[in-house]
Amino acid sequence: MILFSAPILTQSLLLLLRSDAATAFYDPLTGLRNRRGLDAAITQRGNDPDGHGSTAAVLVVDLDGFKLVNDRFGHAHGDVVLRVTAEAIDAAFPPPAITARTGGEEFAILTYVDTDAAIEQVAALQTRLAADPEVGVTVSVGVAHLEATSVARDFREAWSRADVAMYAAKRAGGNSVSFDL
Repeated sequence: MILFSAPILTQSLLLLLRSDAATAFYDPLTGLRNRRGLDAAITQRGNDPDGHGSTAAVLVVDLDGFKLVNDRFGHAHGDVVLRVTAEAIDAAFPPPAITARTGGEEFAILTYVDTDAAIEQVAALQTRLAADPEVGVTVSVGVAHLEATSVARDFREAWSRADVAMYAAKRAGGNSVSFDL
């Protein structure tokens, strides 16, 4: 009996582990990558192997006043807002951009565009969120640029600069974009 059941149990365990590993890189609420998935995608993509351009932009997006949404309407509505925001981010930053929910109401994006294109993409995101009555929030965005050929090496540092820029956008009153130049 043991001889016949051991391979079946082993196969079942391997399938379970494989399934768990596949979901370990994605946020279950939004379907975007999580921090681990973001790191893996940056490592896998490397230094713009597809020739998407000479520059890249790292953006940090934070929902303005999200705590009030949860306090006023409840966490279930807050989850809806996060999912709609994730969909809007994916729409505004299509592949080859890499999008992730990095915590709470904060998102990170790596996109291979210049400053003007990044401004257009952020404007599209803000317009889409403003037009959705279910969302009811605005976003503060920090942007930092780096050379596409150094993404694998310099992403973390650019992400940190974009995060500082995002807080500058919040201090400016929110619903704005701040650039780390």
